Amino acid sequence: KPKEETPVESKPEAAPQAKPETAAGPDGAPLYASKCASCHAKDAKGNPGMAKMLKAEPGALNLLDEATLAKSDEDLLKVTTEGLGKMPAYKGKLTEADIAAIIKYLRAQAK
Repeated sequence: KPKEETPVESKPEAAPQAKPETAAGPDGAPLYASKCASCHAKDAKGNPGMAKMLKAEPGALNLLDEATLAKSDEDLLKVTTEGLGKMPAYKGKLTEADIAAIIKYLRAQAK
C-alpha cells in the first residue's frame, strides 16, 4: 500500500528581481544615487565642488529649490532627457520610467 502524502501548505515564493523595481515601476532612490548625485549631491541641493568646476551658480544644481519644484513633471522629464545648459542629455541612458521614478523620488524628498 502506498504511503499517503500529508498535504503541505504551500506559500507563494517571492519572485527575485534583477533590479530595484516595484509594481509601481523603478525605484528612484538608487537611480538618483547612481546617475544624479555626483552633480546634484546626495541631498539634491547641489554639489558645490561640481558647481565650481562647471563655473555655475551653486543654486543652479539644487533640485529642491522652488523654481525646480514648480516645474511640471513633463518639463523635468524633457530637461533630463534632452539636457539643458551644461547638464548632459540622458536619452538612451535612462528610460522615461527611470526619469519619472527619479522625479517622484525628488518630489518626496522636498516634503
